[in-house]
Amino acid sequence: MVQRLSLRRQFSKIERLELNSLAPSSVIASSSDGGLSVDGLDAALDPQRTKAAIAHLQQKILKLTEQLKVEQTARDDNVAEYLKLANNADRQQGARIKQVFEKK
Repeated sequence: MVQRLSLRRQFSKIERLELNSLAPSSVIASSSDGGLSVDGLDAALDPQRTKAAIAHLQQKILKLTEQLKVEQTARDDNVAEYLKLANNADRQQGARIKQVFEKK
């Protein structure tokens, strides 16, 4: 869950940085809620640049999606391993196993 929120924050930062690089600084202004105001952005961009930006964002989305899949698979593997070990452990071992997996 924490990793997912971290990735969302990173993706949000990436979007803001890319929007800032696509348009003049006078066109984009940050709002108080962390969003962006893009007054006149359409007029400042040409179609080629827009298509390139869209393709670039799609590549970033694919990369982040793949990264999420890898992290979710690792998490699922850890949960499966924990359940397997905890199922066969006594109370003392169970507490130690729990500590080890909480660190992961």
